[in-house]
Amino acid sequence: MAKAAAKAKAKPAAYTRKRVSLGLDHVVRGETLIEEGRVPGRGIEFADTQTPGLILRVTPTASTFMLKTEHATVRLGEANRITVQQARDQAALARISLKRGRDPRRQVAAFEASLGHTGDEGAAAEISAAVDDTPAQTEADRRAHGPWLWRDLVDEFLAAKLPDLKPTYRKDYESYLRHEAFNRIRDRLVSDIRIADLEGVRNAVVKSNTVSAARRVVSNSVEC
Repeated sequence: MAKAAAKAKAKPAAYTRKRVSLGLDHVVRGETLIEEGRVPGRGIEFADTQTPGLILRVTPTASTFMLKTEHATVRLGEANRITVQQARDQAALARISLKRGRDPRRQVAAFEASLGHTGDEGAAAEISAAVDDTPAQTEADRRAHGPWLWRDLVDEFLAAKLPDLKPTYRKDYESYLRHEAFNRIRDRLVSDIRIADLEGVRNAVVKSNTVSAARRVVSNSVEC
């Protein structure tokens, strides 16, 4: 009984779910909870009542718009990079792509990256539309031919690195590169990641853990 209770206690709690008409107030609330370290448990999901499947997921380290459907979960962008209306628009486009058998992740990633670089929504939409008809890739094909996402880079690096480390150190080493703070860039193209993005990861680790942990995260990321 004691073992079963301990196992149940160790299991990550589900996100707290609230159905709302998403607005700027929810974005601000999420950012405030993160800044003050008051995000409850695993996090909160604000499910939009206007756009089916659109959620604002707030974790201790990031606030992100997501589209959740029966067959896929698509990261739409960070709440400090795209607006609620832009998230709704991207969710609608992503649904169309999914119905056509396409993978919308490159499309929405291109929109977020372009918007973050230029601030021009029209230009970002044009760039996004240019990759809209790109045939869906399998995980294996993307790993073999690109373009790589951050999680691809981490997986491939660890596969090569861990065998060279002492068995007792492997778990700790891997944990730094798989820290929850990396969720904000996990599905982003490696080519679109900037120093500011990694600094954001570092700062999130300082808030959620310690300065020394942040140093290890940075050190392992540089090596990666």
